[in-house]
Amino acid sequence: MKLTLRKANAVQAAINEAVKALDLNYTVTLNEFEGVEDQINAVRNRFWAQSDIRAQMLESLYEIRAKVAQANAAAGINDQLALVAYLEKQIGHKTMLASKGVQTTLRVLNGEIKKIASAKDEGYGYSRRDVTTTIFTEAEIETFRKDAANFKRDKQKLQDELLELNVQTEIELLEETATFLKSADIL
Repeated sequence: MKLTLRKANAVQAAINEAVKALDLNYTVTLNEFEGVEDQINAVRNRFWAQSDIRAQMLESLYEIRAKVAQANAAAGINDQLALVAYLEKQIGHKTMLASKGVQTTLRVLNGEIKKIASAKDEGYGYSRRDVTTTIFTEAEIETFRKDAANFKRDKQKLQDELLELNVQTEIELLEETATFLKSADIL
């Protein structure tokens, strides 16, 4: 049975949910009305049956995961995902830089420094003896904004290509896996 990468992702999520829902209780609360051995055996049988189902589900999950990884590499999806991650870092960095603001004008900075230099020390409390400004010009801030916008466009284009690849690229499940997942109402 063939699955697109998009469908394979949904199947993996469904398998994980099914595994969580299994009853793997290994304790039994005994009562006086039923035989002790019967009560223990009922819980034991349910545990081992559910444990077998869990093992088959995990084998199916990791078969799918391995085939998806191989298909991702063959289709170039891994490379594109790496590029998307790079673009996200660049967008964050350029956006952060653009938010820092423009350098205070030299006239104002020189005036503040001159004011600090001519101030008399009163000796009481702490008076600030420095001036802080960003280093960026108006043109640099605008470049940061444009770079972030360009990176966002590139990222969106890549994500569109990835969506297309996820719908077009297929993996082939083993027949036993497909049969099991159908019987478990996952496929």
